[in-house]
Amino acid sequence: MLPCTFELTKFEDLFRFAVTENVQNLQAVVVTAFATKEQNNGCKTRDFIVVNEEKKPMLLTLWNEFEQNQGTQLANSIGNANVIIGMKLKITTFNYLSLTTKPGSGLLINPPTSEANALKE
Repeated sequence: MLPCTFELTKFEDLFRFAVTENVQNLQAVVVTAFATKEQNNGCKTRDFIVVNEEKKPMLLTLWNEFEQNQGTQLANSIGNANVIIGMKLKITTFNYLSLTTKPGSGLLINPPTSEANALKE
């Protein structure tokens, strides 16, 4: 287990940070992966549906290197109920509320924390 803790935001509190420069950390289980899309500007994205401990779904969009690295890994192991901790994710109002990576974001896949193990169960 990691001897550290993360200050995580609950999905129900995310609306306060929408369309601001405030970034948030959260934990969720990845339940669905969509196909990679190429945007008009040449960027690649991939959308995922993630669910928190309250079973509330949220759209998570991974951009560029996140799509290539963690996105591919998550999509290839979608049946494993991967837990992610998203750090410094931006909250947008696309499709009501959604999450997106930005430069400086980070994703931990199946982190060795007791909270992640509990969520995976």
